[in-house]
Amino acid sequence: MLEIKFYHKSNCRKCDFVKRRLDKFGESHSGYKLTDIFVDVENGDKTLEYLKNQGYFSFPVVQLWDDANIKDSFCDLDIKGLNRIESQVS
Repeated sequence: MLEIKFYHKSNCRKCDFVKRRLDKFGESHSGYKLTDIFVDVENGDKTLEYLKNQGYFSFPVVQLWDDANIKDSFCDLDIKGLNRIESQVS
């Protein structure tokens, strides 16, 4: 089963936009699991280090997983990346 991991921080308009889009898309497509992961950037969350080590530089981060492998991903407000991920799970 495909899984979308959605990493976000607080007070992030880009994160809110992407989350609304993923939620809306999920209403009509059930072929994937959406995992919502809050990253506490103010208190040294270890997830932040993981994301930095993976090369992500901005929130939100969206990863599409197929079992144990990342199939696709993007960060920031990347509409093309969001469209690409949505097309792969529909």
